[in-house]
Amino acid sequence: YAWTATRGTPEPTVYTTAAAERLEVTLADGSTIVLAPRSTLTVPGDFGGRGREVELVGEAWFSVTHAEGSTLSVRTPTHVVRDIGTVFTVAARAGSLVRVAVIEGEVGVRGVEDPVDAERRLVAGDVARFGLGEPKVTSGMPTDSLDMWHHGILDVNDARVGDVLADLATWYGTPFFLGDTTLASRTITGTFSLDSLPQALDVLGLLLEVTPSREDSGIVFR
Repeated sequence: YAWTATRGTPEPTVYTTAAAERLEVTLADGSTIVLAPRSTLTVPGDFGGRGREVELVGEAWFSVTHAEGSTLSVRTPTHVVRDIGTVFTVAARAGSLVRVAVIEGEVGVRGVEDPVDAERRLVAGDVARFGLGEPKVTSGMPTDSLDMWHHGILDVNDARVGDVLADLATWYGTPFFLGDTTLASRTITGTFSLDSLPQALDVLGLLLEVTPSREDSGIVFR
């Protein structure tokens, strides 16, 4: 949903998604943003007038319209991602590293307290995770694999089971529990349809060699 304050000087418009919800937003400059579940996007009331900057908490996909002499910046609680004419994703969830993946073009990323000339440049095929210290950057990734959630697919590669279940809980809007908590540290590789919970349960059951069951608290794997 979105809300906009109307009194006084231009107030921001805030877009928020709940669990299992995605939302497409078109900015005044024609740029398109798709919010992942449990995410918040804040667009200043004077967007485009004194610059193009939005704020993100959560995860989103961006397709940015080129504007001569003006770049679009995405400000997260810890980092700023500056678009240089591109398609990219940003994930900035509480307690996690900021993850930036570039599908087309180029972006620059810096800490919110850092000067612009300290930004790290990323190009198409780069995936970077930013926290304290130097970012971890993987280059040369197939670009069609970097925004699969935007197309309704979650692809995980050698990921911790606990992290995968947390992601799936966000996408499906239901909690997941492990009867055997030691499974949380195992790693798995698989592809999940974000539009089909039964398919995801089948895949998880096969990968973990457990049986999912629906209970009042959520979905439990035993």
